[in-house]
Amino acid sequence: MTERARPADAEALDRVIRARRSARRFSSEAVSRDAVADVVEAGRQAPYAGLSNRGTTDFRRFFAIARGSAVHALLRERIRAVVGEKADAFAAAQADPDPRAAGMLAAMRGIAEKGPPPWDAAWLLVVAERRGFPPREGQALAHALENMWLEATALGLGLQLVSAVEDLSDDDAACAALGLRTGEFLLGACLLGPSADLPRESARTEPELRLTWFA
Repeated sequence: MTERARPADAEALDRVIRARRSARRFSSEAVSRDAVADVVEAGRQAPYAGLSNRGTTDFRRFFAIARGSAVHALLRERIRAVVGEKADAFAAAQADPDPRAAGMLAAMRGIAEKGPPPWDAAWLLVVAERRGFPPREGQALAHALENMWLEATALGLGLQLVSAVEDLSDDDAACAALGLRTGEFLLGACLLGPSADLPRESARTEPELRLTWFA
């Protein structure tokens, strides 16, 4: 069987997808605003929930927060407080504790006591997607962050998702710092900067290919 020809753009995208890795450590190097703007533009171009946002163009917003800035410090502190409250509420609701949740609860307790990881990348990028009905903003945010991850990889930069920022979507102090109305937007975030990790051939276990055809 002859190997099918693939467009050059598809081959390039395949290489970026396979090269994509979550950065665990970042170097102290700066990242230009031009590079940040390129990553943000990739997120801006991601799909969105058209029906929920019909007639609007401001449903997706981006915030580039420099390492060590006042907003950077405030968001870290708010995560510590909010995650601690959620851990207490979750534990109190578990009349019969689920052993599968033990690890996550312990991690939440750790964040509440010590704060989140150091966030040592040059930039923290926060994406805000306006909530709608039915709620589809989570899917839209996932598309935006995935586009940003691919663009960062193509630029030779490291990226790490910061899932705990989503917990700040209904936090008054965090939303006020970003200039958003509390609860109007769902938040997502990632760290962006040069990775300090050594390249690894296989950084993650790949899922089995399970493809079912219906024709």
